[in-house]
Amino acid sequence: MMSSDFVSTDFVMDPGSPNPTRIKVQRRKSSMRMSELDAVLSADDCEWVCTTKLATSPEELEQAAIRFGVALQHVHVVRPYAKCIIRAPLDIHDKAECFVRATTDGWKTFKDFPGKYYPEAGDAFKNTMAFDAHIDLPCDPSADVEFAVCFKANDGNEYWDNNMGENHHIVKGEEVNPAY
Repeated sequence: MMSSDFVSTDFVMDPGSPNPTRIKVQRRKSSMRMSELDAVLSADDCEWVCTTKLATSPEELEQAAIRFGVALQHVHVVRPYAKCIIRAPLDIHDKAECFVRATTDGWKTFKDFPGKYYPEAGDAFKNTMAFDAHIDLPCDPSADVEFAVCFKANDGNEYWDNNMGENHHIVKGEEVNPAY
């Protein structure tokens, strides 16, 4: 290899000796030039984020789920979908149904995405149980996803988390909205 294949020199400590010494290390240049990398990264690769302010603590989330019958806990976006973690009170769970209703055209059309019981969500919540639902993200990079969460209890009652009438939103953006 030619020396031009290396771009920088760093030092690391040798962990294999009783008296570690610094070792000079050269890092290899990327095999792809930045102009080629820019061509590979398209607008479709930018991050999708949930812009809704979600609960910031387990207590706040659990209180919202019990008070309203359902609460959105978290949204994790991994193309081609967004995974929603949803909380519902234990006392209304038996044979209940959970789903996310989403639209990309201002509710002219919508699609329901079923939620499944999600026991891996942890034991930090003693009075609620978790469901997860996957929302398909649109192919159109200019389209945003608007959605609401529904929990249908076995007694026929429906409980909605629609962000106090504003609905939840997943948009393309830079900032990730922290949530518990």
